[in-house]
Amino acid sequence: MRHKLVYCATPSRLAHLAIDIMDYVSDKGYVPFQPLIALPREFCEEGNAGRDGAIDICLAFVETCPKFWLFGISEGTLKEIIRALEIERKPRLINGFDTEREKFYAELGPKFGYPLKGLSWLD
Repeated sequence: MRHKLVYCATPSRLAHLAIDIMDYVSDKGYVPFQPLIALPREFCEEGNAGRDGAIDICLAFVETCPKFWLFGISEGTLKEIIRALEIERKPRLINGFDTEREKFYAELGPKFGYPLKGLSWLD
């Protein structure tokens, strides 16, 4: 079953879509690991872990999940995709959830070295 687990990299500004994203992954035959559900912001990022600790926890889960799907762009998701690429996880970029992804990537891409270069979004 472990091979069916998908890390759902999702910006916190898309938290209102977390269940829709989980439904999408499930409908494709996989088991979603949605950090926005598993690690509620008020207990993790705004709680004892803090922002840096929450990112570290998410990066550990990126390493644990055998599949990595990106649903939108933020500082956190760019850090997650960089980790996925470092451990040779082939990311799947999912279109249709983040309507502002191009704006955020134009803003954040230079800071992270454009980690999506050469990758395509799937419809």
